[in-house]
Amino acid sequence: MNLQLSTQLKQQLTLTPALCQSLAVLQMAALELEQNLQQQAEENPLLEWEEGAPPDYEALARYLDTPGTAAGTAPTGDDEEMPPPWERAAAEQALTLGAFLEKQLVESGCPQELKPLVRFFIGCLDERGYLTVSMEEASACLERDAEEVQAALFWLQSLEPAGVGAFGLENCLLLQLQRQGAGVSLAATLIEKELLEDVAQGRWKRLTQALSCTQEELDAALHRLRSLDPRPGRAFATTETVYVLPDVRIERQGDEFRVEVAMPWKGLTISQEYRKMVSGGGAAVKEFVQGRLNAALQLLKSLDQRRQTLQTLAEILVQRQEDFFLRGRRHMKPLSMRQMADELGVHESTVSRTVAGKYALTPHGLLPLRDFFPAAAFAVGGENVAADGVKERIRVLIQEEPQGEPLSDQKLCEMLSEEGIPISRRTVAKYREEMHIPSSSKRKRR
Repeated sequence: MNLQLSTQLKQQLTLTPALCQSLAVLQMAALELEQNLQQQAEENPLLEWEEGAPPDYEALARYLDTPGTAAGTAPTGDDEEMPPPWERAAAEQALTLGAFLEKQLVESGCPQELKPLVRFFIGCLDERGYLTVSMEEASACLERDAEEVQAALFWLQSLEPAGVGAFGLENCLLLQLQRQGAGVSLAATLIEKELLEDVAQGRWKRLTQALSCTQEELDAALHRLRSLDPRPGRAFATTETVYVLPDVRIERQGDEFRVEVAMPWKGLTISQEYRKMVSGGGAAVKEFVQGRLNAALQLLKSLDQRRQTLQTLAEILVQRQEDFFLRGRRHMKPLSMRQMADELGVHESTVSRTVAGKYALTPHGLLPLRDFFPAAAFAVGGENVAADGVKERIRVLIQEEPQGEPLSDQKLCEMLSEEGIPISRRTVAKYREEMHIPSSSKRKRR
């Protein structure tokens, strides 16, 4: 065996405490940020809430930057070890599904380059734990190849609860069976042959014939199915009222749109009492005040960066989605986070953090910022059309259908095709279900 020493150069990205704080502040929604700032003000004696213009922060820093002090030192160990926002929230209240998955993702062996993609999928889950985007839509929105998107989906579906990240009921049940090592069982075959409707209707004889099994074997398969959870996300659902504070307000003023970013930190400033603390204490007190001041300055800088990023992003959205703001949701255009990242001059993960959990108050209602990034699902007349626009058209067609004569999915498919939207009946059914619209047979019975 040959043992030898060698040196090599390599580039490595290190997240400093300041950068970690900046990313955490950027990712927080307005309401969460407001609560976090209240906590920060309680922990840092140099932070206080007041009305009026803030003082000259750099002048305050220079005041302490004198020989014999710890000028320029990093924040104290308490600041460096500050847990991420979701972990602090989890200590105070029950975890949401998104926070529960995020916690597992951080602790998993998922490659760093795939984590932003997994987080995108987490943001696309509904209250049942099902995905609301297809693989094609996700790939188009993220502008990543199918292999990367599939790998990210694999990591999401490997998390708890089993079945999360499914595309529907059948997929959800199969994922749970695979987790149990029963992927080739009779229960799995029953699902794969699309026989769940027969189960719901109690057609036992038809099931035994279709599966070529005995009644006892069918009973065992049904017992296994009943042990599965068709809605793995419901354990995290809450019946409490959820309040949303818009992070961005977009209002029309004449022929233009005005963008205003909510600033829940308005009035947060640095207390002038620090001068008395310094003059009345020794070197230890001065060093403590220096550390607290550094932490306060970094927080205020992170808040300003958050405001600038949100402001610029919202202004670009107004430009890119002008048809939506003028004419409504049906006219939303396809837009990827990578395209937005290129315009902002940042990494696409920064865009993902910026829009995560945040809302915009628009002339057409309160919308999640993520809704402004629909994938290009169809090409109509040489122009890409977003899936949301097609969903809205389906909704309008159903609203206008003759009373007592509901339109079937096949008829909707034909009508959309006549309008130049190439779509399959299965996709029409998928979009209808995502909008929680009953089938034509159920609408007829109403």
